[in-house]
Amino acid sequence: MHAQNTSDWYDISFDGTFFSYVDWSSLLDAPAGKHGFVKGVGAELYFEDHSEARFLGVNLVGANCFPAKENADKMVQQLAQMGCNLVRLHHLDAAWANPNIFGNTSGTRSIHAGSMDKLDYLISQLKQKGIYVFIDLLVHRTFTTNDSVVHSCEPGGKQAAFFDPLLIDLQKEYAAQIFSHVNRYTNLAYKDEPAIIGTCIINEASIIALYDGDCLTPHYKKQLQQLFVQKFPDKKLAFFDIDYRYTEGGLKVKEDGDVFESLIFYTETETTYFSNMKSYLRSIGVKCLISGSNYPRPVLNNMHSNKDNDLIIANNYWDHPKVHLIANDWSRVAEGPIDNLSQLKQAGKNMIVNLARFRNIDKPFIVTEWSQPYPNTYRLESFPFIACYGLMQGWQGLCQFDYQPSPLGIANLTSFNIGSMPDMMAQWSIMAPLFHKKYIQQAHSCISEKISEEMLYRLPAYSDFNERYSFFNFITKTGKTFDETVESNHAEFLSYLNTSTGEITSEGRDLIFAPRQNHFRIQADKVQGLVGKLPAGVTAFPFFSLETEKPDFVCIIALSEDGKALAESDSILVCLISEVIMTDQQFDFDRKRLQTQGRLPEKAHKSNTVITINTGFSYVVYKLPEQIASKTLDGSKDVLNISDGKTFMVRLKRK
Repeated sequence: MHAQNTSDWYDISFDGTFFSYVDWSSLLDAPAGKHGFVKGVGAELYFEDHSEARFLGVNLVGANCFPAKENADKMVQQLAQMGCNLVRLHHLDAAWANPNIFGNTSGTRSIHAGSMDKLDYLISQLKQKGIYVFIDLLVHRTFTTNDSVVHSCEPGGKQAAFFDPLLIDLQKEYAAQIFSHVNRYTNLAYKDEPAIIGTCIINEASIIALYDGDCLTPHYKKQLQQLFVQKFPDKKLAFFDIDYRYTEGGLKVKEDGDVFESLIFYTETETTYFSNMKSYLRSIGVKCLISGSNYPRPVLNNMHSNKDNDLIIANNYWDHPKVHLIANDWSRVAEGPIDNLSQLKQAGKNMIVNLARFRNIDKPFIVTEWSQPYPNTYRLESFPFIACYGLMQGWQGLCQFDYQPSPLGIANLTSFNIGSMPDMMAQWSIMAPLFHKKYIQQAHSCISEKISEEMLYRLPAYSDFNERYSFFNFITKTGKTFDETVESNHAEFLSYLNTSTGEITSEGRDLIFAPRQNHFRIQADKVQGLVGKLPAGVTAFPFFSLETEKPDFVCIIALSEDGKALAESDSILVCLISEVIMTDQQFDFDRKRLQTQGRLPEKAHKSNTVITINTGFSYVVYKLPEQIASKTLDGSKDVLNISDGKTFMVRLKRK
């Protein structure tokens, strides 16, 4: 085992009273729903009163969706302070969640009154604070004989739920119970609640395959074959696995059959399922946006099946621990092997490129799950990366996975819980205003990739456009279209790529992605900085200059709090965020597997980077979150090392 040398690290120590570095509850427009229901208009989201809708949120998972009232109050308080305005309620139906929406009874045909009371209260409190809700329907429900399901299937009905009549009826029954339920704290049925912006019919699923390939049991496979021969009497249904010779996975044959007809059948059956479910939801009065699924493999047929839904959603993780290599023991997920790579060095494969594969240029797009989990060394890069480029791309929402309430610095690091990560909570204090106030310009142009029927109905049912032209995703908006009449000129964007340095400049000129240097830079009027590897020497921005004797992997961003340009702002947040670990944390020798998770206190790497302000003004420096005045910066003479104060963030008040 390899123990981290922590001689140049400092303890992260708080008194348990701080939930965030900055209170950004002022960003929320309370109560949620005051502007009416959210509607899709082309690729944008608007409320009924025509005001723009944009969402920065988190996932609540399993039992965390049903907190006791006192815990719900604390949770909502922290979320509001973070500037979070969307909560996705995920895994409500999971058998392993205690409580779950069925009250952990032996069947899943009735929602439980006690669970619903807790959920009602949570939603009512979120609504009061200006936080919207997205509800998943079928996620991890285990259908049992008590539900009249004799033949077992994968939890969540993977594949089978798209075509089995009984499973479809059970989904409709459940959806009707959820959306007709009246919240006793708001006196509104969920179907009439404008604070609920959307729903997902079935999570991470496709009729064609599960995550790695076909998972149908013999009963459901026979049933599917019978449906196929009704449409193609003289043909044989093929079954498919995921082909990882293609980045993120295309399709390959698992069981021989007639591929062309099989892909037509799968696509039409899946499309019919989504259309049927959407029509049913509308028939019972559901008014929120309806999305189909966020299947995480970029199979073109699944994207085509989702194109007529109100909303396109997608999930992506960078360096997710390989749980299948530790016997799928999710209680030890942090010990799963990782690659421990920085996505900022991967020009053609990173979260932005991977998510852009799923974007349909004709529909609004929300990322329902994203994360770069602990113990990846470089995870501080992820939030600024997806927030800045998500804004540039015009994505309407980002939901980080996942969140559990905790005061800063008093909970052990876990793979996903951002509430236990002081570094991530510090980034929320910068990214929330950046995202909500649109400090990064949305690109005006769009590169549209046309998907033809020939691509849909032949293997691998995959497009390599993003591999071949990955740099376009960092210049302007990108996405797929199934309208073959759309024309898109790619050549006009080639000038934004510097072939000598590999740097890619966004269309708005405020973002520069430098994968060879392992960083990206922000140079807008109201926000500036560098995320990733800061090179030795001086790196200059208009507002400040950064200097370090040796390369430093950091997130250093200055952001105007008052909405003025940084050069004129009277209140500026500056963060310098470095890696966080646990005390006595130990890895294997190549740092790709956590052997010992360690103990509190958490430790942060002390950065030697110093900051010089270039405005010529003087500022009082306040250490956050305590808001303690620590020093005065005299014009452009003094330097600031935020790490000296054993914090990630300070506020500069102009004198």
